[in-house]
Amino acid sequence: MKQTHKVFKMILILTWVSTQCFSLNAQDAFISYPEFKKIKINDLISLEDLHEANGNWQPMINAFGGINEESCSNSFVGTQSIYQYHGLTINYSNHNGPFEMLKLEISNSNYKLHYNNSIIKVGDNIDILEPLFPDAYANKRGVNFDGNTRYFALLRVGADSTLRLVFNFDILNGQITSIELKG
Repeated sequence: MKQTHKVFKMILILTWVSTQCFSLNAQDAFISYPEFKKIKINDLISLEDLHEANGNWQPMINAFGGINEESCSNSFVGTQSIYQYHGLTINYSNHNGPFEMLKLEISNSNYKLHYNNSIIKVGDNIDILEPLFPDAYANKRGVNFDGNTRYFALLRVGADSTLRLVFNFDILNGQITSIELKG
């Protein structure tokens, strides 16, 4: 019973954080879908191609090589597959039919985003976003979660999409700590 209470509490906290962090508001910055399609990881594969993989993992393998760690689990909502490289994690699920990306996370500088002749990587100063995504940069924010504040710049993909590109950063030194694509 105690474990169920903890799980329920965690679900409530995560739901609250998601609505606080990622609810649509007037300050949100947007990138058009055609511009989003131009963003590539290591100039090899676009975020769109990874997002739209739909169970075809070969383009990912062609771009990044063999997967370092793979885990798949089945539950009442379908299959969840997590693919890990050194510094890149991609989480897919088929709970609504075909596989959909739930989250992509870049956690070190092995993987870089290429966009409009610029490179963005973990370890860069958040100021690198200002000329590329000025609205996201201007609307950087922090959200308190269990006494810790998470700072990020958020970029929504299109006005009617649930896709969000999130640049998490350390408020003390301005360094980007991770880059996430959430679907």
